[in-house]
Amino acid sequence: MTEKIGNYSIKTSEAYNVLNQANIKDEKDLKKLDKNGDMIISEDELVEVALSDDDEKENSSSSSNSTNSVQSDYDDILIMLYQQMDNLMNQKHQINNRMGTAQDEDTFNKYKQQSDNLQNQISNVRGQILNTYMQAESAAMQGISGTGAAVSQSGGNYTYSGNSADFVNNFNNSSFNKGVLAGQGAMVASIAEENGLDPNLLASIMALETGWGTSSAIKNYNNPGGMMDPSSNWMSLTHYSSLEEGIRAVAKNLKNNYINQGLTTISSIGAKYCPVGAANDPNGTNSGWVPSVTSIYNQLTGANINANTNLFA
Repeated sequence: MTEKIGNYSIKTSEAYNVLNQANIKDEKDLKKLDKNGDMIISEDELVEVALSDDDEKENSSSSSNSTNSVQSDYDDILIMLYQQMDNLMNQKHQINNRMGTAQDEDTFNKYKQQSDNLQNQISNVRGQILNTYMQAESAAMQGISGTGAAVSQSGGNYTYSGNSADFVNNFNNSSFNKGVLAGQGAMVASIAEENGLDPNLLASIMALETGWGTSSAIKNYNNPGGMMDPSSNWMSLTHYSSLEEGIRAVAKNLKNNYINQGLTTISSIGAKYCPVGAANDPNGTNSGWVPSVTSIYNQLTGANINANTNLFA
């Protein structure tokens, strides 16, 4: 059921709750968020809001420090949730292996029930991850009212203007320093350049897929992008011999199967990379992939793109 605030329709209950938490009730503030000009506010539009207003940071260092502290708190929560989801996925993988070798129907059904229960837990954690991202954006929006904070225009083009040194510095000083990708900015930049990619897009996808480099998939299998093994009928993660090999595989996949196919916005990439309604997404939590990658991209670059911005104009 669509909620209303004044003359604006709020597309989902999640978006409505975020606006309420941010105490945004004035139509002038909603107009700033409505970048499509269609009088409808969606979750995608909410996560396009800049995490902090540049003018406010210049005028108040204490405000800036507070914003950074809040963002760090949310990063810690997200890393914990990703680790929790990763553990559940490993348990489910082990149960599925046992289910495949069950000798009788009763044993198979027992493992099947355990697998289904684990899948429900995984879906719940995915929902918590999405809600945490939305809460982080809600906290960032607390300062919107009366500040005139800008949001990006719909679509358009964006080209990252920083050089390799800028990217490496931002990467190495981000939440990646909490995981196995710590200090690997130069390698990521080099691999992205070899493949003609925006390094920030590659990094944003890896951040979401691995919980900023903390998942067991990247720790144990050197897999930084949720890459599935085709020989397992896409049921198991691919194992790579080194972190560099894993990053190269993600970059090559992104370049050949997305960018070269004309999928040059985060929205169009996400529709294929992590489709809503997929067989492994019974509760639709894949819907968090696009807004989350967009938010991380803006964190890394300081830009204010939206999910429909063309990154390879």
